[in-house]
Amino acid sequence: MVIGEIMSDLTMVWNEVIDMLDIQLNRIQLKNWVQPLIPIAFLDDGMLLDSTSAFIQSMVEKKYKQDIEKCLSYICETPMHIELINPSMADYEMRIKDAQKAEIEVSEQPTDAPQQTLPFEKDQSLTEKIKEKKDFLEQQHRYNGYNTLNPKYTMDSFVRGASNDFAYATAVAVIRAPGRVYNPLFIYGLSGLGKTHLMQAIAHEILATDPQKKVLYITSENFMNEMIAVIENGTNAEKENFRHKYRSIDVLLIDDIQFIAGKKATMEEVFHTFNDLKEAGKQIVLSADKPPKELKNLEDRLVTRFEGGMTVDIQQPDFETRVAILNHKMKGESMELPQYIIAFIANNITANIRELEGALLRVLAYFRFKEGTEELSKDEAMAIAREALKIEEYGESRLTLEEIIRRVSEYYNLKANDMVSKSRQSAIVLPRQIAMYLCRDLTNESLVAIGRCFSRDHTTIMHAVDKITERMEKDESVKEDVNALVTQLTHT
Repeated sequence: MVIGEIMSDLTMVWNEVIDMLDIQLNRIQLKNWVQPLIPIAFLDDGMLLDSTSAFIQSMVEKKYKQDIEKCLSYICETPMHIELINPSMADYEMRIKDAQKAEIEVSEQPTDAPQQTLPFEKDQSLTEKIKEKKDFLEQQHRYNGYNTLNPKYTMDSFVRGASNDFAYATAVAVIRAPGRVYNPLFIYGLSGLGKTHLMQAIAHEILATDPQKKVLYITSENFMNEMIAVIENGTNAEKENFRHKYRSIDVLLIDDIQFIAGKKATMEEVFHTFNDLKEAGKQIVLSADKPPKELKNLEDRLVTRFEGGMTVDIQQPDFETRVAILNHKMKGESMELPQYIIAFIANNITANIRELEGALLRVLAYFRFKEGTEELSKDEAMAIAREALKIEEYGESRLTLEEIIRRVSEYYNLKANDMVSKSRQSAIVLPRQIAMYLCRDLTNESLVAIGRCFSRDHTTIMHAVDKITERMEKDESVKEDVNALVTQLTHT
């Protein structure tokens, strides 16, 4: 390889690195910090770059070095690093001469000597390879919301049941006509019930229908972190670019929006982003653990906007849905479990889907350790399942706060979300206080932990415990209700 060919390939590779970074960075970042870099030579496992100034070198090393190395490694199909130099360095000229000399020596090896190839020299031509990689990166960036979508969270893998059927139906409507119906779509429910799965499934389906749409799923925490970083360290142009990024997309999905409550600057940014997208007919999907009006410290103007479309809840799954979820998870397993084991898990793990899936994995692990189920009797198999879930044969399953809330809600024909709501209706206040009393009486959880589960202070839990204790002494019907619930919770 002659010197001209080396420099041609060096320039070509670097130009494609810049093109790939153009997908990830804004124009100001690219112009100020990446484009000034000058490729000097290939190294054994990297590239030497002249940063042209100590200041640019410092900024690149702090903020962009990792992104550059990822793109370079992707093009060359091998891990690559970059070394930065600048004219203020004492060995600046020596580093350039040494690197270029080493590169020339590699290119002038005798033809009968073992040929040392540069990282990118493969059978496929460099131009074709770079084009394929660039097209792939552009597609990925466009297709999956900045690489934040879980490929497993699809509509096909979302198990429907009475607890989530309405939420599923509204999601389908949004997929079919984004921005035109149910905008915004606000999904709420306790942790681990499938809100994130459904949100990402919406994003997947919209992109499958129209890959050109700009779809972004992000957690509120990541949104806040990105905004804070721009406010603290960004230039005016970068701040404007941040706003443009979120206000120019077609579908915005923000998970766990409750965490912006009380964060004044974040609420301000979400407010203006929401308005711009809504006025432009773009789809907005939000999720939280409670409905908008019950999110503490959330500005009223955001509450009214969040409630302006469709608000749906996902409740804890009933027995049939839990069985369906377990059977769906079993499809990817190499071994089978008897249906009575599946039913046993579904009967005893009721709080949320996350715990349900975790319980299944534990049971499977125990059965694999016992070398399968083929030669086991039903009693032996049940004994293994009990051991895996730490459940005594005639004892009680491990009660969780969420399970107590669910069972009390069912007893009084309420929704689980009513228990953690701010409602002061008498039909809700008494069951809520009984649930708090039972959480304190039947678990080892602290007052603070119980309060957190109900979105209350620990003193509220103390008051509820005292109140129910007092009422049980004076009101026979309350005493009967509490005793009936204790029996249900400790014997099923």
